[in-house]
Amino acid sequence: MMVDMHTAEPRSEDWILEAGRRLGPTTSDIARLTKTVVDTARRLSQSRDELATDDGLVVVTDRVVRRLVLLAVRSAIGRRVVEVAVRIVDGEAVGITLGLVAQYADDLQVVAQQARAAIEALLEDVIGADHAARVSSAIDVHWADLE
Repeated sequence: MMVDMHTAEPRSEDWILEAGRRLGPTTSDIARLTKTVVDTARRLSQSRDELATDDGLVVVTDRVVRRLVLLAVRSAIGRRVVEVAVRIVDGEAVGITLGLVAQYADDLQVVAQQARAAIEALLEDVIGADHAARVSSAIDVHWADLE
C-alpha cells in the first residue's frame, strides 16, 4: 500500500491502482499497445537507401526525400498528399510517385503540373540539378481521392 509522505496515511487512489493490477490490461489497452508496436516497426523498417547526388559529399536518403517532397507539394499546392514513393535503381533516384487528394474544382492537369514543378525544384536543391533532371521526366501523379 502506498503512503502519502506528507500525511503518512494511505492515498485514497491506492484502491484503484490495486484493482487495476488485479484486473490486468483491458482489450483496448492491448489493442492500443499492439498498434503502437506495429506502427513503430513499420516506420523503422521503411527503406532508408542512400541516393546518389551531384555532390558526392552530400548524403541524402530516400526517406528524407519522401518527407521533403510531401512538405514541398503540400506547401506549393495546398492539397493533401497520401503517398510519396521514390523509385531507386542502383542507388539512384529514377522516379517519384505522388498520390494526391483533389478538390472538385481542380483542373487535375494544372494541379499535377504544379506538384511536379515543386518536386523538380526541391530535387535540384537536394540531389543536384543533374540527378534531378533524370527524375523529372518520371514524376507520376495519381489521384487517390476527391474532396
